[in-house]
Amino acid sequence: MIVSWMWIAIVGLVVERIATKQISSRNERWLLEKGGRSSIEKHYRGLLIVQYLSYGAILFELIYLRQSTVTFNMFFFVCCVIILSGKWWCIRSAGMFWNAKKITLPRVRLFKQGPYKYVKQPEYVITLLEIAFISFLFGAYITACVFPFLYMIYFKSIQSGAQKVYTNA
Repeated sequence: MIVSWMWIAIVGLVVERIATKQISSRNERWLLEKGGRSSIEKHYRGLLIVQYLSYGAILFELIYLRQSTVTFNMFFFVCCVIILSGKWWCIRSAGMFWNAKKITLPRVRLFKQGPYKYVKQPEYVITLLEIAFISFLFGAYITACVFPFLYMIYFKSIQSGAQKVYTNA
């Protein structure tokens, strides 16, 4: 059963997704105009499908598998806010170079600022955590355990293509 705090969280997540999509699309156009390229664009769709399937699994768990109402959990909410703040830290740190499809410009050195100082591909780590903790927030514990694992397996299978993109940046 979906209760009022869940609707607020769902709307917030949808608004956040729309904002990141708009930024990504704008930056993608700019990078392509400058001669950008991506060797993993096909794989991007697969990662996105796993992520969106996890949202569907959360709804499925909420509607069909939950026997009682899920109460608001402040710990998981704060974790989600921190994780989403990490995503926005990536966006801000990368500036016009940030995009969801990992398009890079030839002859532009890999930048090492913000979260990129610590992790080569922080967006993937953040998405993995996001899938888990958004699931926990909504009480979808099966999804929280299964989908981060599926995301990690898929990511590992395409990692060699992703490495090419980052080493050429």
